[in-house]
Amino acid sequence: MFIFRRLFEKRFIRSVPRDAGKNLSRLAAQWERRINEAIETMKKQAITYVEEELATIEALLSKTQGQTDDIRRFMAGLQKSLE
Repeated sequence: MFIFRRLFEKRFIRSVPRDAGKNLSRLAAQWERRINEAIETMKKQAITYVEEELATIEALLSKTQGQTDDIRRFMAGLQKSLE
């Protein structure tokens, strides 16, 4: 076994950079997937929040007198931003 030790060591040492690169690439792909999923979840939460705020403003508009035009313009701006 002592005779073959050098051969095995050289082969192992030569394969380390390739294997490390391959594993780092896999890790980066996993991170990318998870980050994209988190961003998508946050986007959905933000859209839900804005829609709920618009519904609240709608409800207030039905009760508010006098400021209706200003509130409607503000709401239209929010809807354009949402799209």
